[in-house]
Amino acid sequence: MFKRLKQDRNRILVLFFIEILVVISFVVALFLLRDIDFFKTYSLHIITTYLLLVFFSNVFVINSLLRKTEKYLNRTDITIASIFGTEVSPVFEFGNIAILVYNEFDEVIWVSQTTLLRKEDILGQKIYDLIPDFDELVILEERNEIFTSLSGKTFKLQINTGLKVVYLQDVSAETIQTEKVEKERPFIGHIVIDNYRDLIVSYGEAEFVTFATQVKTAIMNYANKYNLFLRSYGNDSYLIIGEESNYEAMKNDGFSLLDEVRKIAQENDNPLTVSIGIGKGNTTSILRTSELSYAALNMALSRGGDQVAVYVFGNALETYCAKNEVKLTRSHVRGRVLATSLFNLITATKYVLIMGHQKADFDAIGSALGIYAICKSLKVKANIVLDENTLEFQARNAFRQVFKPNEINDMIVTPAKAMQLATDDTLVVVVDTQVPYKVEQPKLLERCKDICVIDHHRKGESFIVNPIFQYLEPQSSSASELVTELIYFQQNKMTISENIANFLLAGISLDTKFFKTATSSKTFEMSMVLKNFQASMDVVSDFFKEEYEAMKSISGIVNTAKSLAPGIYIAKGEENDIITSAIISKAADEILSSKDVKGVFVVGRTKADEVSISARSGTDFNVQLILESLGGGGHFTSAGAQKKGLSIDKVCELVSDKVKIFLRDGRL
Repeated sequence: MFKRLKQDRNRILVLFFIEILVVISFVVALFLLRDIDFFKTYSLHIITTYLLLVFFSNVFVINSLLRKTEKYLNRTDITIASIFGTEVSPVFEFGNIAILVYNEFDEVIWVSQTTLLRKEDILGQKIYDLIPDFDELVILEERNEIFTSLSGKTFKLQINTGLKVVYLQDVSAETIQTEKVEKERPFIGHIVIDNYRDLIVSYGEAEFVTFATQVKTAIMNYANKYNLFLRSYGNDSYLIIGEESNYEAMKNDGFSLLDEVRKIAQENDNPLTVSIGIGKGNTTSILRTSELSYAALNMALSRGGDQVAVYVFGNALETYCAKNEVKLTRSHVRGRVLATSLFNLITATKYVLIMGHQKADFDAIGSALGIYAICKSLKVKANIVLDENTLEFQARNAFRQVFKPNEINDMIVTPAKAMQLATDDTLVVVVDTQVPYKVEQPKLLERCKDICVIDHHRKGESFIVNPIFQYLEPQSSSASELVTELIYFQQNKMTISENIANFLLAGISLDTKFFKTATSSKTFEMSMVLKNFQASMDVVSDFFKEEYEAMKSISGIVNTAKSLAPGIYIAKGEENDIITSAIISKAADEILSSKDVKGVFVVGRTKADEVSISARSGTDFNVQLILESLGGGGHFTSAGAQKKGLSIDKVCELVSDKVKIFLRDGRL
């Protein structure tokens, strides 16, 4: 309607302009033709007649326009009255509510009596000009509360597209207050110096004190820089309390304390680092925030330290700055204590079920066989839960080659059979994983209350909750190494068969790439223990021999490698070729062995509807963080993930984007 009124107004202005031109023309004509008798006699009559015509035509046009406007406004008033009733303006004003009505041309034709908005700035304007992305907001309103800024104020919107009415509630004060509350919302955190006690023993307290003082000074300076409340509650532990604005500043700075401590450690030639656990969010109590901070700290430590873990109430765990490979912290004393605890649990039960992750590899089957040997030595009935058909290709061939069919039948039960054999008193031992949905039979975790977990991967967002025994060591090379250690520390010296020893050694060899990466003194020590049980590297090497077709596939993948960033590469298999996860992993190992390669991601199709990612890196690049963000996991230098329903090129694009984001944010 406003558009039509503007058009009518423009027509009147044009009419007035023409009338003025005609008057000017008459005056000029009379001046030029003043000597002609006709014009001398009738000039006054002509002008008078013209002016009368102009007067009556203008009265008619203006009257028509006014009647049209009055008619429309009367109709609009009736419509508004029918919508809102009478005398509602004071109520809306009291509630800081303004109302806009727009027409079929998307023009605002009415604004309620209010001090919140200036009518002259609103009337006649397009609703899309006043409220950007109006269409998107209409859709969004179906799911969420929506807000917009108008005339310097923040309004909460409610839109009735049927009546073409927009309700605006001024929430400027509430928004400012909410922002203030959010900025001042407290968080609780803990800073722990990793390996503090171990390094005191290694270096000696007198020699260590100067270095420790440097680290503690760095922590205090960091707290002062970000206005944090800091209190020490141990030689290596600190409590920090701050506000959300302080946390955002720390986060934007990339939690620089970790880098500073690394620098100090490098100057003093030792491996000390710090871990930070933070709990925050809109919790119901400060006690809940404190619990979140402790949980975050435990996650940071269980993932190997040298990182920040943050639990935001109601959200998943966030981790930052895990830039170093984990350091060795295990001791013989701890290994002996854990071995004794596990043996006591096994002897106290009548039946043990052992299972690794689905699509078991040499490490999963090797560590499961080690636990099976422990149970046999303690004369406790045990079985390995295993779907033999889903074993990794080389592991399946080796398993069937080494063990006789009757031995296999005695050792393993299918996942379905395990559910039939399990009772409330059955002890379940999970090896080489801690993720509930990745074990061979997830339902066993619900069926049985006594769960033991032995794993060398870092903790992720999903893990088995409240096991009665856990041996989680991210710094260990493999689950086979941990199980060998438990065998070594058994109180009554036991022996294991040569075949089981070979599988344990194969598990260690697989995850260390034949002792090239992720090794420690403990790795070689446990390998020597297995050597004493007649394990042979010649036999293990035969387990890993490649067939020609597999070698050809690996070579083809390696040739596709391209750079994502200096030292970071990605390679892929053919879209229509279904290959094994072992081939993808070995292609990644092959590329990583090249000079100047810090990290590599290999993508290939392992099922008709599934694409797998295998990532490998050196000790200065963390592939785990990237694949965790893609729904996978693993540990610092070796990780994997699977994606369903996507093409290989799309998965490569996802990996590439993640690498660029993580490098940009300094999180690697």
